[in-house]
Formats: sequence, structure tokens, C-alpha cells
Amino acid sequence: LTAFAQVARFVRPAKCRKYATSLAQQLVDYTTQPSPDEPLLDTMSQVLDKIAAPLLGYLEHSEVAELVTAFLSNLSNPSGAVRRAVCKSTASVLRHYHSPKALFSSVIEILGVTSERAVW
Repeated sequence: LTAFAQVARFVRPAKCRKYATSLAQQLVDYTTQPSPDEPLLDTMSQVLDKIAAPLLGYLEHSEVAELVTAFLSNLSNPSGAVRRAVCKSTASVLRHYHSPKALFSSVIEILGVTSERAVW
């Protein structure tokens, strides 16, 4: 992920959609696992800004919404490192998405449901 983040800005525009959809699906699959790996989530949250800036614009709204939902599903994880990583990742996606207002309502709805289930 770190190496890809360094070269993501050099991906040709004709290939951006292919790379973006493939990466988004892999991130969704990984973050929805029952017990995600903390170091990998931390690395992902650190490099997602560099990856999201050039590639996120090539994803459709439903794909980005699925990615954000997958990230936010880990907010009820007992590990603080996991919660911190998914919050940073969600902020990166919202920062670089071309229409973040469209996602805010779903994020707030998910956060409301998560806070009702969480036991602090």
C-alpha cells in the first residue's frame, strides 16, 4: 500500500477507473472481515490521502458509499487503533471525494446507529 501510494499520482487517466474500483473493492473486503489487522488498517489510514486524491474521483457514488460504510462498520471495534484508523480513512475519503455533501447524510446516519449500539 505504501509503495502504491507513492506512484498512484502517476497512473494514466485511462487506467484510473480500473485501479480505483479494484482497490476500493479490496479495501471493502478487508475492512469487513471479522477481525481486521490493526497495523494494516493503520498503514491504510496513513496512505489513503495519497491514494484518494488522484483516484477517488473515478469511483461512482455507490462505490464510495460502500467504502465509507465498510470503514464505519468498524467503529464498534473494541480496539482504539482500529477505530482511529477507520476515522482517519473516512475523513480522507470525504476530503477527496468530489461531492462530500452527498455522503454526509449517510455518514451521520451510520454514526447515529453506531453510537446507540456502543457501550462506552
